[in-house]
Amino acid sequence: MPKDLTDVVIVDYCRTGIGYKDGSLSGIRSDTLVVEIIKALRDRNPKFKDNLENLAKDYKVDSIWGVNSQIGTSALTLGRTAALAAHFPIEVPGMSLNRQCASGMQALLSAITEIQAGIFDFVVAGGMEQQSVYPIGQDMLWVDRDGKKHRSPPHPDVSKNPY
Repeated sequence: MPKDLTDVVIVDYCRTGIGYKDGSLSGIRSDTLVVEIIKALRDRNPKFKDNLENLAKDYKVDSIWGVNSQIGTSALTLGRTAALAAHFPIEVPGMSLNRQCASGMQALLSAITEIQAGIFDFVVAGGMEQQSVYPIGQDMLWVDRDGKKHRSPPHPDVSKNPY
């Protein structure tokens, strides 16, 4: 079990390109973007790539993804579904979390904490947002029985908070 943060290392990292509204990435599913990131990391690290079928037998592995708007193709626990789509063993769990703009950083912090606590040996973690498809607040939209669209406001006490 790691004794302190110096025992936890980031082996590799990568990111997608920066997207724009109606740009080249807007036609790609959110979960596909994450799967491609995981595959790129896998393919760049031979020990990981060559041992994929035994990964869950040799290591305690997790997948954590921070996602602010968990709707559409960013829903269904992206940490789990992306790991499965990237051909991780079925024994590998996964989770998604939301800490607004810091979701990706929280995913990384959660991964570090899991490793420090000895819960997992290896964690794939990151953040994902596809605002060209799902702009902030899109998940607050709902449709009533008559087909009328409504946007859910935040809790009324939020506006009373003087910060």
